[in-house]
Amino acid sequence: MTPIKGYGFYDQKTKRLIQTIPTGQIALIAHRDIDRLAAQELVGKNVRAVVNSKSSFSGEFPHRGLEVLFNHGIPVFDIVEEYGPKGLESVHSEYLLIENNALSVWRDGSWEEVSTLKAYDEMNYLKALSYAEQRKTDVFSCFADNTLTFAQQEVAPFRKSVHDLPQFEQLQYKKVLVVARHANYLKDLRAVFSTPAHRRVQSLQIVAVDGAADGLRQFGIIPDMIVGDMDSISDPALFPRTKFVAHSYKDGRSPGAEHLKRFGLQALAVPFLGVSEDLAIMLSAVSGAEVIYTLGCRNNMIDMLEKGRSGMASTVLTRMFAGDRVVDLSGYHLWKKHEMTTGVSERFSSHSPIRALSDEH
Repeated sequence: MTPIKGYGFYDQKTKRLIQTIPTGQIALIAHRDIDRLAAQELVGKNVRAVVNSKSSFSGEFPHRGLEVLFNHGIPVFDIVEEYGPKGLESVHSEYLLIENNALSVWRDGSWEEVSTLKAYDEMNYLKALSYAEQRKTDVFSCFADNTLTFAQQEVAPFRKSVHDLPQFEQLQYKKVLVVARHANYLKDLRAVFSTPAHRRVQSLQIVAVDGAADGLRQFGIIPDMIVGDMDSISDPALFPRTKFVAHSYKDGRSPGAEHLKRFGLQALAVPFLGVSEDLAIMLSAVSGAEVIYTLGCRNNMIDMLEKGRSGMASTVLTRMFAGDRVVDLSGYHLWKKHEMTTGVSERFSSHSPIRALSDEH
């Protein structure tokens, strides 16, 4: 293998690293089971290699993050053994060399080996993926048990959470688009905002979940509201006229609200049992939104396991409560691709999801 050289940049959270790593360098991460969104964002940074202090593919469930990196020629390594107690953070911003399954740092005029590496290749990845696919039904059983057990336990506190949620007049009787960061969400946004109906789409009330605000901004869209813990927005000050809702703990603590104070911004702290995209959907529902379009929201087992969640009780309860008004646009880019390759747009244009999204009732 050709030696890889570059400056290494580390963060314990990959989504934070994406905001700071310069283009074309070596990504140093601590990310068990690299998910598709993280992989796509690393590709967007044109990283030379990924070095992970955790297992990039544990084999516990099938996922395609490594496949995204391989398809763009980005090599992936897991640390096998570290020489020294500090780990990857100790070589942050240092000039690094990856050669012969070893990571070295340039110090005092010579290369100092700091860890041995396990390299992933297509063969060992496909073998591990095949094994994970065989275990999928067992994983599903555990995931379903977790989901149903906690959903039953959380019905009462969920009802109380819903009762205590604030209502926003700006969402009442409106069509709302809730956008979250997930694999391919930028492709879906591009497909939505490149259609003739995009001007009407922009007239919707748009609610971004955390860092999805940055994705919207790439298309010139400033969300009306941002909901979440505010830890994946590149610079909240770029959204001065946006209403911020900080997803907080049950005891009232709100790291998101505290984070915004550093930028001179105020947030309404709202406790809620579920993940932030569940909160965004429920705020729209209790505020009386006519329709809630979702894009990039997680709604299945693999989505949740990629996020590090062993169940989806709050999402099930959210969809049970608000599902009659929810229309999911995730995967819309696939519909547009199908239109272009099969010529169905003229025949079925009145039934396109984007047409329904923009029609007036």
